[in-house]
Amino acid sequence: MFKTLKVSIVSLALIISLIFSTYAQSNQQFSLGQAIEFALKNNTEILNAEIENKISKSLVNEVLADGLPQINASLDMGRNLEIQRAFVPENAFNPLGDPNAVTALGFGVPNLSVANIRIEQMLFDGSFFVGLRAARTYTELSRKEHVKSKIDVIELVSKAYYSVLINYKMSDLVTTNYDRLKELLDDTELLNENGFAEKIDVDRVKVQFNNAKVEYDHFEKRLDYSEMLLKYQMGLELNVPITLTDNIESVDLEYQLERPTNFNFDNRIEYSSLLTQQELNQIDLSNTKVQYYPKLNLYANYGGNIGTLHTADMFSVGDWYSYSTIGINAKWNLFDGFRKKNQSQQKKYLATQIENDIDTTEEAIELEIEQSVNGYNKNIDNMNSQNENVDLAKGIYETTKIKYKEGIGSNSEVLDADAALKQAQTNYYNALYQVLVSKVELQKSLGELYK
Repeated sequence: MFKTLKVSIVSLALIISLIFSTYAQSNQQFSLGQAIEFALKNNTEILNAEIENKISKSLVNEVLADGLPQINASLDMGRNLEIQRAFVPENAFNPLGDPNAVTALGFGVPNLSVANIRIEQMLFDGSFFVGLRAARTYTELSRKEHVKSKIDVIELVSKAYYSVLINYKMSDLVTTNYDRLKELLDDTELLNENGFAEKIDVDRVKVQFNNAKVEYDHFEKRLDYSEMLLKYQMGLELNVPITLTDNIESVDLEYQLERPTNFNFDNRIEYSSLLTQQELNQIDLSNTKVQYYPKLNLYANYGGNIGTLHTADMFSVGDWYSYSTIGINAKWNLFDGFRKKNQSQQKKYLATQIENDIDTTEEAIELEIEQSVNGYNKNIDNMNSQNENVDLAKGIYETTKIKYKEGIGSNSEVLDADAALKQAQTNYYNALYQVLVSKVELQKSLGELYK
């Protein structure tokens, strides 16, 4: 009996341990930094950008392969079903033949086989060296696109994270409003029972209380949706429960209140990518010019052939005759109908377009920074004003409620004060969220979201 009880206790302990272990694994906790770190490893856009970066690196190796020795082997085995004739004067091989007549002679054997191996080594090709430089520059452009993807994901995750934090606060606010109206409804019903309030006063409070109850019942779905959006941006499975460890109070809101005087445009990845595209265009233009130069290749051939009357004899090793050659191959396009000239002109036009884009991007960045700084400061001022309004609305509500209980105020005044307090609190959290969003946008405009 004791042995059975001991086994049961051990089994129960294991089950409890397993339950807590499973819960600990399933419920994941994230600070904002941890959420961003997780997203940079798991977001699909980031993963695809990493793959694109790997592809660009493979492109460099592909171009490098053209500068290495190229070795090719071939084997050709055939049977002449009918040997082709050669036409010669009839007396070419027969002194008695008619010198004015032509005869057709078949030269060859039924079976022929040729084996060959060829080695080529590029000595000079201007396009190769320019192409190698272009491939490496393209890799740099791909890396910058990867960084841009990270910046975009950091922005989305940060905004989604702050949205959840605000909804946590809004959830508390909805609960507080519900409790406050429930208390007001109970007090009003008690006053009505004692003859100090009319039935219409109870009905007015009940209408507002019912609306608060509906909001209270449905707000959890809103909170769940904001968490799902965060998990989606992070690349986390939507059915995994999460807990956010940061809170609104810990966020530093005094970030950047003035435009920096020493801003470097290279901090913005879009601008840096344009400079890389400009470099790629210059390389492409150089590639067109070097195509006027000759291409030189060193080559060597070694092979053997055999001809037989019978197919089986083609595999006889001793009857093969070898041959070999070595040489230099030179190719020079002397005239191409002005094709390369027109290609160069097109790339010069493209260079002008990129220069225009660079100038426009500089102006756009200047404008974006100015707007971000002004917007951030405006949202800070608005948040402070809304916070003051919350304090005022609380005071008005408490005073109005006291006056109503003492019989010198109306029920309508209490409901109006309650609605004003709720609106002031909602306005404050909306303003706070705008501050958090504008902070992220300001960091992005200054190129400080990811370094």
